[in-house]
Amino acid sequence: MTNSVEVDAYIAALPEERATVLATLRQFIHDTVPGLTETMSYRMPTFESTDNVFSMASQKNYMALYVCGIDVL
Repeated sequence: MTNSVEVDAYIAALPEERATVLATLRQFIHDTVPGLTETMSYRMPTFESTDNVFSMASQKNYMALYVCGIDVL
């Protein structure tokens, strides 16, 4: 299974309202920081480059975006 397929499966398994939000966030990340590689890390969709790492997750009571890369902020 390729990384993008794993991320697709992760999003597809979510309730519709959360899937819509995380799919939109995924597209925003790719549009804002081109050239990222998608992976699944710690069971979360993760987007990596040499300088930046983003992860997003649907937690029990909230959705989260984790950002590592001060230039992006």
